[in-house]
Amino acid sequence: MRRARETRTVAAASVAAVLTAAVLAACGTSDDAASAPSLTLGPATTSAAPPPSSTQASTPTPTASGFALADRSDPKLGITFEKIPTGTTGWQAAAIDTAMRFEVENWRSLVDGKLSSGLSDVTTKDTRKQVKDLVDGNRKRGSSVRGNEVDTYLSVDGSSKVAIVQMCNSWEDAYFVRDGKKVAGPDRAVIKLEVSPSVDGVWRLQGYSVGDPC
Repeated sequence: MRRARETRTVAAASVAAVLTAAVLAACGTSDDAASAPSLTLGPATTSAAPPPSSTQASTPTPTASGFALADRSDPKLGITFEKIPTGTTGWQAAAIDTAMRFEVENWRSLVDGKLSSGLSDVTTKDTRKQVKDLVDGNRKRGSSVRGNEVDTYLSVDGSSKVAIVQMCNSWEDAYFVRDGKKVAGPDRAVIKLEVSPSVDGVWRLQGYSVGDPC
């Protein structure tokens, strides 16, 4: 798959182990998991947006308490979210918002060709290294990223201790530029983002993986 080679190369075995542990942990928290609904929506669609900009806006840091979900699409940067269940509250809102914030800063890193400082607020050190490896790999291949990425919300499952957010990631309006030529991006695929609150109560991305076509 082109995605594994060009954009979101991860250690599949280790990520799978992390996600398995996350699901087991979620199942173990019966009080939260039993009362928490799974928010599931339909298939992905895509839309176009203006050319990217590297301007970074200040954003609030989500916690599970008193937080209402909002769409974090950034047309100037070149990233669009679709079917976000805005108005969602509680841990589900914090989890989905964290996933969106990561996708924004990950995309900013790919477009700018350098690690976004905003990743420090929303990811762990290990995840930042994954993004840095992607950026460095693109630079070594002489590739830059342009266009508009579209992430369509699919579901959130888990509990207030750990959650898995799934989105359909589409590069239909995005592409690489290499040697002055456009090169097609990766195929549309489901991305799974594991998020959980840190000791300070702030939700951060713990890991992500690329799944089936969507």
